[in-house]
Amino acid sequence: MLKKSFPSFLVSCFLLSTTFVWGTDFHGVCVGISEYPPPNQLPDDCVWDAEDMEDKLIDYQGWSDSKIKLITDGDAEEWYIKDRIQAMPRSAGHTDLFFFSGHGSASGLVTVDEKYISPSELQSTFGSSYNQYCCFLDACESGVFPDYMTKGVISSACKADEYAYCGGPDGHSIFTAYLCRGLKNNAADPDDFVSAEELHNYAAPRTTTYAQSEGYSMHPQLEDNYSGDLNLTAPLTITPFHRYVYQYAGTTTYTIENEGGLARDWSVNNNTSWVTISPDSGTLGGGQSQTLTVTYTQNYSSQQRTCIITLTYYVISSTVSLTQYEHTTTSGTLSHDETWRGNITLTGDVTVPSGITLTIVPGTEITFPSGKELYVYGTLLAEGTLSKRIVFNSQSQNSHIVRFNNSSSNGSRLNYCTLQYSNKGIYIDQSNPLIKNSEIRHCYYGIYNNQGRPLIDNNDISDCSYGIYNYNSQ
Repeated sequence: MLKKSFPSFLVSCFLLSTTFVWGTDFHGVCVGISEYPPPNQLPDDCVWDAEDMEDKLIDYQGWSDSKIKLITDGDAEEWYIKDRIQAMPRSAGHTDLFFFSGHGSASGLVTVDEKYISPSELQSTFGSSYNQYCCFLDACESGVFPDYMTKGVISSACKADEYAYCGGPDGHSIFTAYLCRGLKNNAADPDDFVSAEELHNYAAPRTTTYAQSEGYSMHPQLEDNYSGDLNLTAPLTITPFHRYVYQYAGTTTYTIENEGGLARDWSVNNNTSWVTISPDSGTLGGGQSQTLTVTYTQNYSSQQRTCIITLTYYVISSTVSLTQYEHTTTSGTLSHDETWRGNITLTGDVTVPSGITLTIVPGTEITFPSGKELYVYGTLLAEGTLSKRIVFNSQSQNSHIVRFNNSSSNGSRLNYCTLQYSNKGIYIDQSNPLIKNSEIRHCYYGIYNNQGRPLIDNNDISDCSYGIYNYNSQ
């Protein structure tokens, strides 16, 4: 059974008539039972054990209080404990913890309704394929669990034929007292983060020494079924994990959160020169958040680029990324200069406003569904090559493909382009584009010029009712 305290009472047989692994999320179930049915009551140590274990995980290891379930006394029935264990994620990337302080026997942990949770039942409750969890069991004969469980990191207060005792330091049971001390200020590994294995190895010899000083025999046991060390120190969180932005200069934000109870110093850096972050360091109180403003320059390259942002707390790091990629406006008005490439299908009319330049690279093919047009008030630079023409395909004989309006830049150029299958291949309204080395075919009007002064040179206009039609033009 577990723990009585006269002065360090035995946690003895129950009297029944019958390499670091980083979790992205941390969940726990902490159980403490003192008020068993008479005559098996235990001192208040057991409930305090569970409460302080929860507190130390929150305050010193950064766990969220909303992700730890505390179960004490009358609530600690067998079905409910198992239900809360099964409510944890129990999946890769998540670290789960189960703590128990109460009666134990060779048959397993004793719940308040005088039932047992055996080693095989505990393992099956976590799931036969799940392995990223740890159990700290402060109960008599709890060594039976590391003897028989083949998953997770299993730590017991004593051997399978030993008792565990209350009346330890800090008002705790002996084993739990040193578990809590190991979590506080990372005492189990002051130069690094705390793992489940390190926490056991910190508490075990101290438990044995203290028990011996009281005339007891306690030898905590560990069965480490996990490959590597199972980390218990939660990093600060930074969200979102990945942002995508257009190639234009701008700003976006990320959020750092401290789900733990104590303040933490933090800093951020990135691996590029085109991103700046403000603020880049600070102290974040327990339960607080910090918004980071990320400023990025324009990407003039044709290739997307990615910045890795690293958040560091103590020796723990979390990374997120920012990817900047080319934007293609397929409907509406361009807000920045754009470069189009590849195969593009418009979904609505596209307008290039005054002061904005649309560049189309050689080999690009643009499809204009029925009624969709390209309106140019700024600058259009569509310059292909002899071997890589830029192709404008209209799907309607009732619309125009490209319309240069009267405020269009005189620097607009169509060179080595093919425009086909529309009412007007090129509509010029009081503007002066260069149209050179291009093919215009299968249109009613190849080029329709309304009071413009375009430079038209060396073009092939075929299968059009009117090749070049001048309206009110010289």
